[in-house]
Amino acid sequence: MNLNASLFRSWHAAVAAAAVAGFVAWKFKGEITPGRHTAGSDRLYLLASGWGAFVLFLVVYAYALRKYIHKMGISPEFGMKASDQSLERAITRLNDVRRKIVAGVIGSRKDALELARNVLREEGVRKIIRVRVADGPPGGPPFLLVDSSTEPLGRMAKWMHAHLFYGVAAAVLVGLHGGARFASPMGILLDGLSSLVVATGLVGIVLWALGPAWLTRAERDLSIEQAFGLDRNFADKVDFALNELDPEARAILADLRRSRGGTFVEKAKSALETLARAEAESRQKFQNLVALLGQERCVKRELSQLQSLRAWINGWRLVHIPASIVLGGAVLAHVISVWWY
Repeated sequence: MNLNASLFRSWHAAVAAAAVAGFVAWKFKGEITPGRHTAGSDRLYLLASGWGAFVLFLVVYAYALRKYIHKMGISPEFGMKASDQSLERAITRLNDVRRKIVAGVIGSRKDALELARNVLREEGVRKIIRVRVADGPPGGPPFLLVDSSTEPLGRMAKWMHAHLFYGVAAAVLVGLHGGARFASPMGILLDGLSSLVVATGLVGIVLWALGPAWLTRAERDLSIEQAFGLDRNFADKVDFALNELDPEARAILADLRRSRGGTFVEKAKSALETLARAEAESRQKFQNLVALLGQERCVKRELSQLQSLRAWINGWRLVHIPASIVLGGAVLAHVISVWWY
C-alpha cells in the first residue's frame, strides 16, 4: 500500500500538472484556438505545445528503455562489485549504528546519516549500498536507518511515476496542440493513439495497484511461484518414474497423465486394474505413481488458474505496448514532416 500511495505523492505529478496548467492558462489568457490554419491560432503556442509534448514523449519512452536495460542485465549497477568481506563488515557496522539509534546514543538524523555514510566510504561499498533515514514506527525510535542497493539510473518505481504522469501530460498537450479535432489523417492518428495509450495506461495503473491483492486472494494453498516450482518438480519425478517402466505400462500411465476433465479418476482405476493384472507384485508401485500423477494434476490445475489470472491482469499490455510503438512512430513522422515542410 505504501508503494502504491507513493505514486500519488510523486513530484513528477506536480511537474506534469504544472506543465498542463501553464499551457491551459496560456490558451485561455491569449484566447487561442488550438490547431493550425484556424481562426485564433497562435504559432508560438502551436510550436511550444508541440515541442513540449515531444519532450514529454521522450521521457515516457525513456522508461521503457530503462526497463529493458535492467532486464537485459546491462544496467550500471550490475557492473558494480565489492568483496563479500567488505559487504559483511559494512552491514555489521550499519547494524551497530541502528542499535545506537534504538538505544538513544545517536539522537540526530543528520549524525546517523553521516556516520552510516562514513561506514560505507571506509569499507569501500558506497557504489553498492546507499543509506537514508526514515520515520520510525509508533512507540519505537523516532527514526530508522535504511539501506538499499544503489541504482545509478534511478529506481524503476520512480521511472514508472514519470512514465505515468508525463504520459498523461503529453496526451493533454497533444490535444491542446491540435485541438483534438480528428480532422486529418495525422490528427486522427495522433489524437486517437494518444487517447488509447493513456486509457490503457490508466487501466494498467489500476490493475498494478489491485492486481497483486487479487492474485493473493486467488492463491489458496500455494503461491504462483510455489505452484510453478512444484509443477516442475512433479514433472521431473513423473518423467523419471515413467522411464523406469516397461513400454506397455509406460503407455498406459502416459495416457492417464494426458487425461483431462473428470475422466482422470475413471482412467486411474482402469489403469491400476490393467497394470495389477499384468504385474500383481508391483501394484503398490503403480498406486504410488498414480497418486503422484494425481498430485501433479492438482498442482497443474492451480498453476493454470493463477497464470490465467496473471495473464488477465497483464492483458492491457497487449494494446498499450503496440499502440505506444505506433504512436512513437507517428509523433516522429509528424515532427519530421513539420520540420521539413
